[in-house]
Amino acid sequence: MKFLNKKHQIKKKGIKKMNSNEDILNLVLIGAKNSGKTYFLSQLSNRNRLLSANDSTTRYLKKIKENIKQYGQTQATSATWQELEFIYQNEEYGKINFNIDDYDGNLTETMSGNNNTNEKNKLKENVQVSEGCIFFIPFEKETERLKNFADEIDAFINMAQFNNKEKSPIPACIVITKWDESEAFGTPNELNIGKQYILDDENLKIIYEKIESFFEHTKIMVISSKKDYNLLNPIDFCLGKTFCQWYEKAKELEKNEKWEELYGYLSNRWKNIEQNKFYDFKPIYDNAEKNFTPIKNKRDLEAKKLKQKQRYKNITIILIVVFLSIFYYVYKINFDADNKYFIASKFT
Repeated sequence: MKFLNKKHQIKKKGIKKMNSNEDILNLVLIGAKNSGKTYFLSQLSNRNRLLSANDSTTRYLKKIKENIKQYGQTQATSATWQELEFIYQNEEYGKINFNIDDYDGNLTETMSGNNNTNEKNKLKENVQVSEGCIFFIPFEKETERLKNFADEIDAFINMAQFNNKEKSPIPACIVITKWDESEAFGTPNELNIGKQYILDDENLKIIYEKIESFFEHTKIMVISSKKDYNLLNPIDFCLGKTFCQWYEKAKELEKNEKWEELYGYLSNRWKNIEQNKFYDFKPIYDNAEKNFTPIKNKRDLEAKKLKQKQRYKNITIILIVVFLSIFYYVYKINFDADNKYFIASKFT
């Protein structure tokens, strides 16, 4: 399982980003071992589609490419965790930053086999804040080994704590990998053939029905990492649905004149939407800023007055304490002097 997730906090015009599921998109890659997830990432990093953002990611990808060159395939991950960082430049949506957590191929195996509690919590957190899910199903004549993958879907749903009564609004893409091995590869009707391939197989149909029953937006796609075919489509699908939901939410808040909520909503996401050409968020943001600024200024002024009032109150308390202390000190001096005079006059 691999997670394209976000961690960093941003600060935009006085509003600090505290919730990690807004400033950078979360995409979750889910699939059985040898389903093509690592090969998928390796191929996307070629030709500058996904740019490595740090040295450790570069070294990791280099190792993957060396394995592909030497053995003709990637080595399956096993009870390991590798953090990767990428930058994705999309013509319609602009620049998007990804942190990718590369976990073991099987979710239940990772949870039971890994004794590191912190990594288990990290895995659970990444699942819960995901904003797009890409399920990898390899094109194979024999699908018996994928029978247990249905249990992986259940484990994912339970970990994500989705409401079983309502479908999740998270976009889910079902990707048939290794599609170049299909006779329908590259044909005009390949998407329909791909869907039929899933529905005609008992094991794959169960997987599809589980995914479709939990997610509101699902789509079947076919890709081939080996042929470098349709690799960006799953990511673009998740991005498109996510940005559409963000835009509709922003328009709803604007319509209801909830300026403070709207300003915070867009500010927290501004890093991902400021370069968006498909959905024009800027007029909505400017309108929110225009209407929220007087509210914010009034609130800041009231807070300033309250702070100043509290300051005066504190100063008054300090002066009273000082006055009482001086009064007590003078009184004590006079009392001791009178007491000494009384004692002296008694013996004279």
